[in-house]
Amino acid sequence: MYLVLESEYRLINDNNKIYIEHMFNKKIIELSFKEKINLEYFKKLLYFGTTIQLLSSSKKKEDKLIAYLLKNETNIFLLSSHLKDINREINCRSLFMICDEVGTSHEKLVNFKSVIGKTGIEIIGDSSDGLSNHLRDNGFLVKKPNVNENNKILIVEISSISTPIESFFNDYDCILPYSVVEMSIGPCLFKNNQSQDDVSFVFESYESKGIPSQANLISMYSLIINTVLYLINNVHQELYIDAGLPINRKFKFSLPDMGLRAFLQT
Repeated sequence: MYLVLESEYRLINDNNKIYIEHMFNKKIIELSFKEKINLEYFKKLLYFGTTIQLLSSSKKKEDKLIAYLLKNETNIFLLSSHLKDINREINCRSLFMICDEVGTSHEKLVNFKSVIGKTGIEIIGDSSDGLSNHLRDNGFLVKKPNVNENNKILIVEISSISTPIESFFNDYDCILPYSVVEMSIGPCLFKNNQSQDDVSFVFESYESKGIPSQANLISMYSLIINTVLYLINNVHQELYIDAGLPINRKFKFSLPDMGLRAFLQT
């Protein structure tokens, strides 16, 4: 069984006093230690998770403290037998902490985890299912029937598309284009503020420039996952520009070093 600190909570070190704080309702759990602990290791356990089996067999002070908290503050932890649930929680905490730093309204975030569970993601052109599997492994709903019709995202490998863009906007609120051939992602296309002229670039043809390695593709998939996270519930609208994501700009990886450049789409 896996466990991780719920994504709404964070660890705070304030003048040598250690707290676990709920980011939205500001509930605080103060921690006291009889002896010094490895705070970085303790934080890693909380933020990135561990297992019940490891806690029960470990003699480390930090693991014992986690076990104590699990027994006395059970509600602050997510427990699951599925690693994808833990990964989703890790992704949500990353989003919450960045949004908290830039002043995103809590109203936009308090129901985020329920919205992510109702957001359907479909993918066109993922012939190997590599991207689909990465999204599923991170707790997203991929090709899930009967999802909330108001939250639908389409991810398109652009070389596989020949259908006019208007037909996609009938069913999807947001389209995220990417190209394995060009090793590029974005910019995103939104149903309510894009014209056909604006998005015609999605259907351009590209000549092959070589086949990316599996490591290259995983780097691309990771950026796509991060982007999808901020598209959910339109959280990206409250960030400065696009938070270094291919939302309003096209991002392109260079091979073989995987350097990343951003381009304004014209």
